[in-house]
Amino acid sequence: MNDIPNKVLTCAEMRENAVVTNDYHFMKKTGFFRGWLVLKAQGKPGMLRLFFQLEDGSKIITPVFYWQGYLDFWEAEINKYYKLEYAEGSQGKTYLKSAELIEEAADADAAEDFEEIKDDDDPLDISFGW
Repeated sequence: MNDIPNKVLTCAEMRENAVVTNDYHFMKKTGFFRGWLVLKAQGKPGMLRLFFQLEDGSKIITPVFYWQGYLDFWEAEINKYYKLEYAEGSQGKTYLKSAELIEEAADADAAEDFEEIKDDDDPLDISFGW
């Protein structure tokens, strides 16, 4: 799907490789959504930044934290399809409450849709020569 290495990128690697994430926005809605994990990057200490492309083409950046056990995303593979649950926290901010890996074989049609979205409408070029 893309040329991003399957690892958590450091802030330095993001800068060195001119990884642009301007098209990604924080989730404002609560509920269940499905999408692909596109990129993982370090954030502030105790935070992991996750970049998802949802089924509708929306690009979402989502922080997860050490106290959540990073929702097991530290070791997760990119380009995998997830069911995501967003909830409202006590301070009124939306956060990723849970994530469930969805088997690719069961969602082959959705995976094909993702390829069409990426090919037709992906101004974000985050491929680089690793």
